[in-house]
Order: sequence, then structure tokens, then C-alpha cells
Amino acid sequence: MIGKLFDVPRRLLAGLAALLILAAVVMFTAMADSTMQPLPATAPDDRFSAERALVHLKEFAAEPRPIGSPAGDRARDYLAGQLRAAGLEVEIQRSVGARSAAGLATFGQVDNIVGRLRGTNSTGTVLIAAHYDSAAMGPGASDDGAAVAAMLATVRALGGGPGRPRPRPTPYRRRGLGGLFRD
Repeated sequence: MIGKLFDVPRRLLAGLAALLILAAVVMFTAMADSTMQPLPATAPDDRFSAERALVHLKEFAAEPRPIGSPAGDRARDYLAGQLRAAGLEVEIQRSVGARSAAGLATFGQVDNIVGRLRGTNSTGTVLIAAHYDSAAMGPGASDDGAAVAAMLATVRALGGGPGRPRPRPTPYRRRGLGGLFRD
């Protein structure tokens, strides 16, 4: 009896078979058509569409957008226009951001874009925030352009229906001269 408990070749074979079956189940589950699949641009307006978000990302993350640059200003204007088109009240907050380190202080103008969509019969406020500027050496598609594009697609999805929450999308600048920001 004890000899059968320690029959390593059979236990190893059984463990390997169980692992392969588990891997196959995980793989087939991931490949199955489920609600986790990205929706196309033709999805209903009240649904998040990754394809619509990608359109925004391609539009404003085509070039570096460092703080104080003309490209940063174009990105600000594009985002503010998209929020207005989605029916939000838009405010651009201009301020001076500062950052200090040992023996060094940096300052720069920073712009926050605050969009507000008034809720109907809602129970609170939803804040969606991301920075829309980038480092000077890259277009910032993943830092933080993808989040801003997702924010625009989310605002569109939240835009209608009774009892909707009050999203407050807030694209803001935080980079530039050593990571300045002003909240």
C-alpha cells in the first residue's frame, strides 16, 4: 500500500496530464467569444468601444506633446472639443506648476481640462483623470495617451440614459519640466 503512494512515475504522469487539461481549459476559455472581447466602432453609443478609443489615440498621440509646446496646445484643444461634442461642460484651468529638488526648482504653465456631465437622479460623482501631455522624445501613446483615449470612449458610453453617474473627466498636464503638475 505504501509503495503505491510513492509510485513517482504514475504520480508525475497524472500531474502532467492534469496540468495540460487545466492549460487547455484556460486557453479555450480565453479564446471563446465572451463579453471580454473588444467592441468595434459600430457598437452602440452606450457601450465602450476600444476601436473608438483607438481613433482618439491616433488623432492626438501622433507626435510628442510636451508641456508648453504647440503640439500640447493642439492636444488640449482636441480633447476639449471632444468633451464638448459629447455634451460636457468644459473648463480649461490654467495655472503654474512647480517642482523642487535639492538645489533646483522648475516652473511651467500647466493646463487642466475639466469636463462635467450633469447626472440625472445619480448618487454621486465619478472622476476620470489622466494626463494628456507626453515626454519630449515620444508621442506618449502608452503614457498616458491610451488612458485619455479610453476616458473619451468611456464618457461617450456614460453619456446617456436615466440615472447616469456624473463623470468628471479631467485630462491634465503633469510632465514637462521635471514632472510638474498642479491640482
